[in-house]
Amino acid sequence: MKKLIVIPLALVLALLLLIGALAGCGGDAELPEPGTMVAFETTDLDGNPVSSEALFAESKVTVINLWATWCPPCKNELPELAAMAEEFEAQGCRLVGICYDATDPETVAEAQSLLAEVGADYLNLVAPENVDSILSTPGVPTTFFVDKDGKMLVEPVLGAYPDDYRESLAQALELVG
Repeated sequence: MKKLIVIPLALVLALLLLIGALAGCGGDAELPEPGTMVAFETTDLDGNPVSSEALFAESKVTVINLWATWCPPCKNELPELAAMAEEFEAQGCRLVGICYDATDPETVAEAQSLLAEVGADYLNLVAPENVDSILSTPGVPTTFFVDKDGKMLVEPVLGAYPDDYRESLAQALELVG
């Protein structure tokens, strides 16, 4: 009788763990509220300097996808993000990746390799030194929606949910007119 209860319970727990793993990889920080300002200086994965002020000024809405090379859901969504980058550009918006763990040359090279493998040629950045205070999140991937002035427009999307990115971008575009 105990085996009949233990096996289904073990299956349910395994399923919950799998769902959590597919949604995102995380910790315990809280997501920033809409209205939070985002500003940073960093470089792209090729070492070129990037200012958030100049970056955000180029588009109606900048969609920032914070990801990591060690995160399976992050890596799994890269092909779809590559396609979405073109879709977003057609709407006057821009997708930008920030590789959370690209803090050393080896990880930068790994990020570049992952992106090249799937044809993701949208701009990807090294995480700014203060990324945890600017784009706080309990996990990756997390996707943020920022206006020309660097203000977060809508709730960030925690986890790998590309359909939610589209919905959030539509809401953000309504807010900027």
